[in-house]
Amino acid sequence: MQTNLNFIALNTLDLEAARQFYTETLGFEVASERPGAVILASSGGPDVGLRQVQDATPPAGTSLWLHVPNLAAYRHQLEAGGVAPTPTEPSPFGPLFRVTTPDGHVLTFHQLP
Repeated sequence: MQTNLNFIALNTLDLEAARQFYTETLGFEVASERPGAVILASSGGPDVGLRQVQDATPPAGTSLWLHVPNLAAYRHQLEAGGVAPTPTEPSPFGPLFRVTTPDGHVLTFHQLP
């Protein structure tokens, strides 16, 4: 059986701070909301949800890989918003950099080769 990733839930202790970071700082749009959860808009990939929890430690190694069409321009946008990405580095999946969210999730942004 073929299995495909279609949803990623990121737990957060502060839903409003997470929502603000993903929308205002990273530029995501909200697709839907309900008490305790925000679903971010997807353009064909897996849906990403932010979920309010009462007591959680983000698991070590949590990482999301997100494709952007122009990595340098997106990096500039993030830096202008006060985010400090890791240095851009080459990879088999195209150049990439990483950002750590306020909840400790590691986001890897890459541009396809």
